[in-house]
This record gives sequence, C-alpha cells and structure tokens, in this order.
Amino acid sequence: MSRSTSFVRLTAVLLATTQRHSPTSVESLSAPPPLPPYTFTNARVLYQPTFVPVRAARAAPTPTDGLTLLSLFGWTLGGVFVAEWETSPVGKYREVAVLSGIVARFSNDTGFRLELGAWASHIVVTTDPAVAAGRKQFGLPAKLGNVEFASSSGHCEDPDDGNFWLKDSRNAAASVWRTGRRFAEDVAVGLKCAVGAAAPGIAEPAERLRKTYSDLPTSINSAELVVIKNRANISRGFCFASDNTCIVQGWDGFLPLEVDNNKIGRKAADGFALSLPSFSGRLSREPPDDYGSGGDTKETSTSPLLRYVLKLGPARRIRLRPSMPTFLLREGYEENATFREGNDTVLSGGLRGVLEGPCACPCIQIDGVRVVAGLPEVIAP
Repeated sequence: MSRSTSFVRLTAVLLATTQRHSPTSVESLSAPPPLPPYTFTNARVLYQPTFVPVRAARAAPTPTDGLTLLSLFGWTLGGVFVAEWETSPVGKYREVAVLSGIVARFSNDTGFRLELGAWASHIVVTTDPAVAAGRKQFGLPAKLGNVEFASSSGHCEDPDDGNFWLKDSRNAAASVWRTGRRFAEDVAVGLKCAVGAAAPGIAEPAERLRKTYSDLPTSINSAELVVIKNRANISRGFCFASDNTCIVQGWDGFLPLEVDNNKIGRKAADGFALSLPSFSGRLSREPPDDYGSGGDTKETSTSPLLRYVLKLGPARRIRLRPSMPTFLLREGYEENATFREGNDTVLSGGLRGVLEGPCACPCIQIDGVRVVAGLPEVIAP
C-alpha cells in the first residue's frame, strides 16, 4: 500500500471521528429545532406597555390580511417585552420583543368568535437555537443579537423606586396639564371663530399665536425617542444601540433563583394562569443569514399566518415597577462621522417608529413565571 493511500484513509478516519464527537458538527448545526409545544419555567419577565401611532404600527409592518389592527384616536397598544428564559426546549437564552400593536381576528368557523393578540414586529434573541425555533416553529421574526442586563439599584431584591415613582407622577401631571391647556385653547379658538371675533389666516386668535414651537405637533421620526451618548446616565430604560442590540437598564428587584423548587411548585400550583391567542407568520421565505435577517431583498412570497395559544402562569410574584422609557444609544457619537453628518442608521425606520411611543402605564415585572407556547395552526395561507 502506498504512502499516499494510507494518508488518505487516515485523514478520512480522523474526519469521521471528529464529526461524530464534535458538538459543532454539520449535523448538529443543521438539526431542526424541537416541535411545539414549548414549556418555559422559572422565567423572569419585564413588560412595558406603550402607545404606538397607528401609522408607525402599519409601517413596522403589522399585517392587514387576516387580521385587524385595533386602535383608538390614531393609537394602538404595543410595548417592549423582555424575558430571561432559564429553562426551555432550546436552552437558556434572553429575549427582547417589540410589540407593534394589538390585532384582532374574527372567526366564523364554530360560530362568531373574536380573538385578540399582540403582534411582535421585532424580536432579538441571544442564541442560534432560539432563532431557529422562533422562525421555523412559530413564525416569529427572531434575529440573533445581544441583550445585556444592568441593575439600577446595585442590589437585587429590594430596589428603592421612590425617586422613580415621583418622577413618573410629575411627568403624568405635566402631561395632563399640557393636554388640558391645549384642549381649552382649541375650544377658545373655535368659539372666537364661531362668533366672528377671529378668522383663520386673516385675524388669528391670540391662543394660536401664543403657541410655542414645543407645543406644535411633531412627526413620528423626531418626537419621543431620546438620544443618549452614555448609558451610565440612564437609571431605568431600554437602550437600543441597533436593531439587534438592547441594554436593559433597570433589570433588578427579582426574587433569587436559588430556591426550593418543590416549595415553589406547591405555592404556584394554585396561582393564576392566563391563556392568550398569539399571532405570527408573514415572514419572507428567503433563507435568513447568520443573524436571521434574511437580507435586504424584497420578497413577495411570505410564510402563512399562524395562531397559537400562549399560556402565562402561574407565577411566583407579579408587581408594578416605575415605567421604563426607550432610548437610542449613540456611544461614540463624536467619533462617528455618520452620526455627525445627521444620517441616522442605528435603527431601521419601522423599529424606531414603534419605539417612539410614550409609556402607557407602569412597567409590569413577573418572577418565576411558567409559560407554555402551544402548537401553531395555519389560519391564512
């Protein structure tokens, strides 16, 4: 036997052995994610409800075929959902989901039935298996990214929220005052125009002339999202550095995870659980790249519209925390020529429009919750 033949055989044996024992072999990387239902236990969750302008929700995009976007006075309810999944069928990972609105489906299959659910337009997860499971099994727009947690208090269990609650109260009072003043001025303008004491464009009412620039309505792309250059200046909030990078400043106040699991199970067995329909799908059929983005090419073919039941609960503890506003993080602003020229390429237009909505209420924090995501069903091709 020649030396070249022996070398070829030895190389083949070594390669086969490496692929058989290596955890990063081609077979392991291409293995499909497990089938639903998925059960998540002992999870930590933050949910900050926000008001989202309807035009921003539709541009996110939020589908209109098969679903109806619910809104009132030009606003819908969205929010930022953050979770730390301790145990799941695809392992431990972190997730940030941006909800663009509340959608409804009217079904006549078994009589008239109205189903409500939130639509997630952007999802960032921290592991490749979570990306594959989200996209392939649940039709969710999951992308691989970075989710970082930071505390605002320096300790975990009992943060002092007094100053944050006081700030929220002041902001709420100021918002009510501005809204009431503008309403009163609009009524005064209408009365003056009705009795002939003023005419738009000719003899403007004093209330309209006194309006400052800050009182004028601003566009979605410039109104609410505050830009910061250093995240150390923020105690509580979601700092988005890009579509795939989010720093949660204020991840604290949770119960410790190192507890007696049997005791938790007995205590949570009688807890409250809520089943909610969830909708997903309408993803581009183009295969995603390494980050799950799918490229920039527009595709007319999309995946089916899906519906699955999401069961939340029981949980160890549910409580309200001060609101968590959203910020655009521009660390390195002075050194980046793109920023200095005014070209905002940090966030995509659809994501930024959704994030610019104001907080709707205090932040909801859930400890040790059990979540079950059911098997999706196709409701529209």
